[in-house]
Amino acid sequence: MDGTALHEVLPGWNNPPSELGGGWTPDGKYFLFTSVHKGVSDMWALQEKAAFGHAVSRLPIQLTTGPLQILEVLPSKRGNQLFAAASQPRGELVKFDGKSGQLIPVLGGISAGEVEYSRDGAWVTYVMYPDYTLWRSRADGTDRLQLTYAPMEAALAHWSPDAKQIAFSGAVPGKPFRVFLISVAGGSPQPIGPADDAETDPCWSADGSMLAFGHNTMSMGNYLAFFNLRSRQITHVPGSDGFFAPRWSPDGKFIVALTRDEANLMIFDTRTSVWKKLPPPMHSFGYLSWSRDSNYIYFGTHSNPEPAFYRVRVSDAKLERIVDLKRYRLFPGQFGGNPWSGLAPGDAPLFVRDVSFNEIYAFDVDFP
Repeated sequence: MDGTALHEVLPGWNNPPSELGGGWTPDGKYFLFTSVHKGVSDMWALQEKAAFGHAVSRLPIQLTTGPLQILEVLPSKRGNQLFAAASQPRGELVKFDGKSGQLIPVLGGISAGEVEYSRDGAWVTYVMYPDYTLWRSRADGTDRLQLTYAPMEAALAHWSPDAKQIAFSGAVPGKPFRVFLISVAGGSPQPIGPADDAETDPCWSADGSMLAFGHNTMSMGNYLAFFNLRSRQITHVPGSDGFFAPRWSPDGKFIVALTRDEANLMIFDTRTSVWKKLPPPMHSFGYLSWSRDSNYIYFGTHSNPEPAFYRVRVSDAKLERIVDLKRYRLFPGQFGGNPWSGLAPGDAPLFVRDVSFNEIYAFDVDFP
């Protein structure tokens, strides 16, 4: 054990690799560690020594199977017991009630976010946390249908204007996020293009004929692109280099996006193809949402020193603070940074309250 002959222990076993160190059992026969598979972190054991007359297995043995997320594992000195720090991630979908100043559960307080209602208010789509599957239902929660399944992780879903399709970002292990379309009736998600470049944040034009989305390539970096649903052509949005997270206004006149540093709002006039900066700058903008009348842009700033939920008026850049977020613990977004926020019918702010818990667990184990 002189530190030489360093080599990968489990080449190709998990793609992408996502293992964390653990520890050896007292007899040195097993190395215990955590590994993330399909978004769930479980406890595993790798056999190093075998009993006399038995071969050593080179494949890890899975010791736990969700729903707990195993964060750290430590063998006891006796060897027949394991200790683990684990969490149960869970969110609660809530709406801010302006009259009472309280957060009220929505759809029964399901553990979901990235919510959008159809333009007629009849349907809602959302991403379940923490497995990141895409669902849709009627606005009252009935007629639920799961649209995507593991190992795909879904994000940032948006209704077509006619409520017949949903555009969303999806990724499978080892591949970047891409933009997909799926029918409201379900079925197989269809990618919009053949490229393996990262694609995120699809949003619809007012007439449903086009999508705008974020595009990322190794050669060109971040920029925005249009996808024409009729011609299936993808084109570069003029002047959008370095921008991401587009949102098309319901009236079709504007597209708002963020600069790469998340500190500035940029607004694109679709009639003149001209971008301009929309003040004020922020330490970090969160998720963007348009009001139903296209007059306001709503966003959260949870990563700022004074976290809050704001709206800014497009016509004169007047900024209004809607909700003070300092006293709320919100579920972390799946892309890091600001937690998700959005709007319910009537432009009521939507959030996902973090109701996760962390505990220390003891497991009895009988190794062969």
